[in-house]
Amino acid sequence: MTILAEVKKAVMVFNYAEKIKTSLIVASRLLEFLDGMEESAEAVGAEKLLVAYFNALILETNIAANASQMERFGDIASKLEEAVEQMKQHNYGNVQRLVSEDILRGLAILMMIGGNLPAVLYIEYYPFWLVLCNAWAAPLFIVISGMMVAFTTQTKGHRLKYFLARGTLLIIVGLLIEVFMLGGYPFMFFQILYLIGVSLPIAYLFSHLSAIPRWLTVTIFFLSHPLL
Repeated sequence: MTILAEVKKAVMVFNYAEKIKTSLIVASRLLEFLDGMEESAEAVGAEKLLVAYFNALILETNIAANASQMERFGDIASKLEEAVEQMKQHNYGNVQRLVSEDILRGLAILMMIGGNLPAVLYIEYYPFWLVLCNAWAAPLFIVISGMMVAFTTQTKGHRLKYFLARGTLLIIVGLLIEVFMLGGYPFMFFQILYLIGVSLPIAYLFSHLSAIPRWLTVTIFFLSHPLL
């Protein structure tokens, strides 16, 4: 892929992500309004309109996934479909949580694109906003990964074996990218895929600790961080 093609794709993904993020924020505010309504014919009508809005947003997200070939957009569409089912059961709290996760995913995509643009465009000096994107993109992806571990453990009953398999798959994908796309050798670069792959089973084990061991683990980690 040429530099011009990469720039065009980055701009396209940025536009889709910005549009979807804005729509998700609107959906979140509408959910808050719907959750505060008393049961009535008006509330039923509002729920139907909101379901239609979500279905239109799912269609837009699937278009973005097909056009960009980015799996993240497909993940957002799947979450929105799950949100629609939860809404039909009047579980607005679960819907709000799913929408909040998708907003974070959209922000993570935008930040990741901004953080990687200088390398594609050969920009010598980073503007401040690109520095912020580059600094926060990877941590946001990791935070979302940890949230999804806790959420899917509770809702789908996934166990350690599942997260070990997912983590191993991510590490393998990272290796393939380094060898066949970046022209390097395994573990030549410190990729976020490696970090997430290792952290998935650790996050699962951490989520099963009681409060005191959790705080002890976090405290020890931060105190020992300068030595790592």
